[in-house]
Amino acid sequence: LYERLAQVTQAYRKAHPDEPHWRPTVVFDIDKSGDSKIIASVCAHAKQLTHDKGLCHAIVVLSSSFAVAELTADPGRQEFL
Repeated sequence: LYERLAQVTQAYRKAHPDEPHWRPTVVFDIDKSGDSKIIASVCAHAKQLTHDKGLCHAIVVLSSSFAVAELTADPGRQEFL
């Protein structure tokens, strides 16, 4: 996944030199609550892809309002919409 995101980003930036900071957006849609391990894993991967590696933007969609309570606080790297 990391290599593919890097390839896509490089190809887009080459085709659009006026947008040197463009990154693709990956959407993770979690439709179940009650499984904090899955939510924590998806959030950890999203943070690694976005902040640590800088390969993309990520949106994590939690279909259940209760799932938000299962997130760990990380105000430096996440924003609630």
